[in-house]
Amino acid sequence: MYSLIVSDPFATKGIEYILALAFLAGLPLFWRALSPKQPATRAKAPQVAGQRGWHLPADRLYHRGHAWVMQMSPGIVRIGLDDFAQRLLGPVDRIALPRVRSRVHRGQKVWQAHVNGHAFRLPSPVEGSVIRLNPALQENSELLNQDPYGKGWLMDVSSRDTASDRGTLHGAEKVRQWLQEFQVGLSQSLSPQLGAVLQDGGTLTPGFARDLPADKWQELVQQQLLADPIRLEAEDPDHELQT
Repeated sequence: MYSLIVSDPFATKGIEYILALAFLAGLPLFWRALSPKQPATRAKAPQVAGQRGWHLPADRLYHRGHAWVMQMSPGIVRIGLDDFAQRLLGPVDRIALPRVRSRVHRGQKVWQAHVNGHAFRLPSPVEGSVIRLNPALQENSELLNQDPYGKGWLMDVSSRDTASDRGTLHGAEKVRQWLQEFQVGLSQSLSPQLGAVLQDGGTLTPGFARDLPADKWQELVQQQLLADPIRLEAEDPDHELQT
């Protein structure tokens, strides 16, 4: 007697479908295991100092040559160098200031900055008599760059001419306008990389001028700081605080 065995073809097909689906689901994992691992990369943002803008305290006035003036008491003002000026100059090696009790005139080139083998005479923003020099600069001229609005101040001047001086002294917003115009012009004349950074809202790092050709840097110092270049051997001996 023979027995008849009948198989269900649909049951067999169902098993094949399950196996096929399992194979397809595991294929990505199998392929990932065989593929060489690539190290993760992260785009590095350019490091630009002062991306939020120039440091320009509102409690003082500014000269077109980027010196600042702050009223210390009636008839007494303190003079220093603003943030832009110290970035343009870069690390100052040595300074020479006029002697105490000497008379200075507004716009007169009365103090000297020595930077990387170059020397410049820079103007006084006010008229009056020098009554005090910053003794800390005698020990450490780097304060001019590190803390231009605090420990890096230059000198105190007795000045009764502040009313007329206000025609040549301006608030921080006016200086920001100058700097925006300067950056636009600079971005058009220098390398595309620096120009792109400036146009993107970045500001210049301290000592950025070291990346410029020497003649271009000297030209900018003369134009922006209203400075006169001088030969080192021609330095005025009637100065103090030579660091």
